Amino acid sequence: MKIRLAVLVVLLVTFAASSAMADVVDFNGIPNGTVINNYYTGVTFSCVGCGLDGTGPNIYARGDGTSNVVSLFGTGLPFFDARWGGIRATFDTAQSVVAINAQAVLPPEYLGTPTNKPWLQAFDASNNLLGTVYYPINYGDAGFGTFQTLTFDAGSNVIAYVQFSSQHTSGPAVYGNFDDLTFRTQGTVPTVPEPAAIILFGTGASALLLRKRARK
Repeated sequence: MKIRLAVLVVLLVTFAASSAMADVVDFNGIPNGTVINNYYTGVTFSCVGCGLDGTGPNIYARGDGTSNVVSLFGTGLPFFDARWGGIRATFDTAQSVVAINAQAVLPPEYLGTPTNKPWLQAFDASNNLLGTVYYPINYGDAGFGTFQTLTFDAGSNVIAYVQFSSQHTSGPAVYGNFDDLTFRTQGTVPTVPEPAAIILFGTGASALLLRKRARK
């Protein structure tokens, strides 16, 4: 009986953790310039509309290994805008919510008032655009240039892939840095395991153990 209850504790805690977790790709822990097209389980990265200035077909992790971003470029600066293309993340299983951290980056030579912004777009399996999320802070406002989370919530598991880049229209360029791709299916939450849920399951299972011992 002790073995059964111990197994129950493990199963309950594991269930609480797994049911509360999203998949997060932080691009860290690998050398600068690593090709990540098929590196991560559950998602494939590819280049969309690329081919200029050496971009495509690969996608790279860029940084010092402990704090990387994702980029079209294997060398040089990691940020980019739509002139060089965008990054597509295609999921093995359709997702309900997808998010990525985006940073607006101004080139040192900018003039005028920038209006372009980094963006995230979600698509279904028939290549229909489900929606676009833009960097939420305007140039000149507090917080512009910080990382902000762009989140698209479809409400059901219909997101087959997302694309992200930064706008390039007329006017000063605004590049995008991108990090921490998060994706989850309906019924999970976009956080690490909920401590309260784990404690609840663990406490319940522990109570069963104590009750069994008290009967002896």
